[in-house]
Amino acid sequence: MSSSYPELLRAEALISETLKMEEEKFLVLLERGMDILEEETKKVKDVFPGDVAFKLYDTYGFPLDLTQDVLRNKSIKVDTKAFDQLMVKRREDAKKNWKGSGDSINSLFPVLKCRASMETTMFRRLVLVFLFLVQAPLICDETPGEGKAGEKRTHGSNGVKKLQARRYDEVAYATTHNAMSNSDEGWLFPNQTHGLTRQLSDGVRAFMLDVHDKDGKPYLCHSRFFLGSRPLKDGLGELAAYLGKNPREVLTIIFESYVSSKALAGAFKESGLLRYAHSQPKGKPWPTLGEMVASGRRLVVFTDRAGGERPWLHRVWDFCWETHFSARSRKDLVCRKNRGSSKNSLFILNHFLTRPVASARLADEVNHNPFLKKRVEQCRKASGRLPNFITVDFYERGDVIAVVDELNGIR
Repeated sequence: MSSSYPELLRAEALISETLKMEEEKFLVLLERGMDILEEETKKVKDVFPGDVAFKLYDTYGFPLDLTQDVLRNKSIKVDTKAFDQLMVKRREDAKKNWKGSGDSINSLFPVLKCRASMETTMFRRLVLVFLFLVQAPLICDETPGEGKAGEKRTHGSNGVKKLQARRYDEVAYATTHNAMSNSDEGWLFPNQTHGLTRQLSDGVRAFMLDVHDKDGKPYLCHSRFFLGSRPLKDGLGELAAYLGKNPREVLTIIFESYVSSKALAGAFKESGLLRYAHSQPKGKPWPTLGEMVASGRRLVVFTDRAGGERPWLHRVWDFCWETHFSARSRKDLVCRKNRGSSKNSLFILNHFLTRPVASARLADEVNHNPFLKKRVEQCRKASGRLPNFITVDFYERGDVIAVVDELNGIR
């Protein structure tokens, strides 16, 4: 494309800066709109005000059917009659306020009507255009990811005999970022394609999970409940079922938690997962995978809040350290330490892009070899430590399972 449209090359810096500015404006509006939707929902029982729905549409870019979709789960209807009246008034005001070169407003009125028809299911068309513009390479001669998108690997097991003599901190694990947020189950702005059970069957062995309080109970949720949520005990139940059927596998959970240790413990007990939880004394050597299998304690749990309040609920930064989790482009994926002491024995290699949210397109930029393998090797050399948790979005796109198998020497 660069040879056909040389003006793109000349304007690349300007285009990039403009897109960045528009992205920042979009995120501010989206955040405000989310706040309004959540607050107003708390005030109603049966009918959501049409004027508020119109404000969300007109000011913050929320299509009417997104608002309806969110409220449908709460058995709340939108006052569409009031919404339509405001839409008509807006069109009439646009006609009255038209100032131009003398051309009739009627020649532009189809544009106004076009805007009103842009409401589409689950906010997708509105956001997809934006995401495509932000994420697409400006010069199409450059291919974002090497390898075949969506290529599937099915190994990833740590239950093989070769790994049983290794300590827990001497093994690498394919890890999913915001593992609960997936498109198969209808989450908006997901980080993964598939749910937890499918991730397990595909070779994922460690899960980053966000937990928030909802009406006094812990729920898996990524910042906003209307983007997607489910009871924590249900998600943990999937892991418990897998461990029950696969007695040689070892799993890990890394929580970003906004609930108490009591709430977490309750969900673990209800789900049947608590009996698998390993308790690791700080400063002591980790057991081998074989020892964990023999004891039946084949689940390690870390958390950034309330760690240490239960013997099995480990304070993550007492045991782990990480690279930075905020990366917009390939060049941001470096090996510098972020949180945790590099003296800790477990290394979390965050390897995903957020621009402004996760997407399969962004995963294709970084999940494939040789880029993924090269970064893993660079960070291993720079730190002198094995990257234990190779953490990605849309794990099935690219080579994370293959890279983990190679690190573990089972390929």
